[in-house]
Amino acid sequence: MEKALTTWLRNFARDSPLSREELAAVVAELLPRRHKRAGDCPADLEITEAVLNDDLMPTYYTPEELRACLQNVSLENHFSHIFTYPFSIPQLAVLKEYLYKRYPNGFPESLLANLNPLLPLITPEEISTWRMSSADTLAAFLKSQPPDSLASAAIKRYVELGNALNPTALDAIGTRYVCLLNATELGAIDPPSLRLASLDPSACSQETKNLLYQKAKEAFSGQHHLPAYYELILPYLGGAPAVDLKALSKDDVNMNVTTFVTLRRESLMYLTPREVQGLLGMNLPELARWQDRSPVRDWIQLQRQSELDQLHVGLTGGTQEGYINIVTPKFPATSSAPLGAVAMAFHLLPALLLSLLVVSVLS
Repeated sequence: MEKALTTWLRNFARDSPLSREELAAVVAELLPRRHKRAGDCPADLEITEAVLNDDLMPTYYTPEELRACLQNVSLENHFSHIFTYPFSIPQLAVLKEYLYKRYPNGFPESLLANLNPLLPLITPEEISTWRMSSADTLAAFLKSQPPDSLASAAIKRYVELGNALNPTALDAIGTRYVCLLNATELGAIDPPSLRLASLDPSACSQETKNLLYQKAKEAFSGQHHLPAYYELILPYLGGAPAVDLKALSKDDVNMNVTTFVTLRRESLMYLTPREVQGLLGMNLPELARWQDRSPVRDWIQLQRQSELDQLHVGLTGGTQEGYINIVTPKFPATSSAPLGAVAMAFHLLPALLLSLLVVSVLS
């Protein structure tokens, strides 16, 4: 059985649909059962150029033998292919141990692009020692789709070393990792780089959206008066302040309602019905379908019903003419008599004002 598996690995593994991890499971079954003393590399297991170029290298060594036989071997010229071999997890642990002994001051950049098989064994703390000085290196590492904790650590290390997030870095970060960026890392974005990046920050925190919008606004400032500006700034509008949305409402952008409801909430609440009409344009009638849902419902409640009626799309729930929404202040419970009297006075103030108004009208 073992001979058949070995023959299959040699002849068909390279074209097999199995992943490297699945092939590693096969290799684990084929590992020699012999046991050797630590530091003892048998002469017939010496790691040569031929062995390093052999896809079946993992089947020749137990983890203990691999550790012993790697002691005086340089893998530097073989990183690009040796980590494609189906090493088992115990063997990968030996390779990681070898690398840290070989490069105690940090991995060379040529290695960082090939660490995908070792990702389950790497920690964010270890990444903080890496020499990641080029965007190409960061991109190569992120291309392996590491978990968020490792990706975040790699981006942090890259920025800590004084590197800007240029088009290559941003393209590698992409939508998958953009929400991991903190304020310092967002500050490292070179605004013109956003012209070449394709990011969707819709799932990010509001703070991230706000900072990215400012970067995007700067990146596309030279095209502000061109028809294409709206499409360029669109992915970042979730962080736009009210003043920018008000200006955009004059440009006939025909914003989709699905985009409208994802705008920065505090900005949306400052828009007038006419400004919303300017933003949505031909899509305004669709707003009626959203009027019972937040944030559209909350926005409607802040508008005069007469102004909503002028939109002619059936929006209801605004403030009626002649009515004033008075929010009664709430005071914490206290045993202090003077404060209690003040609280009672404020509580009765709306009723007192209403009485004075009625008397004034009748007189």
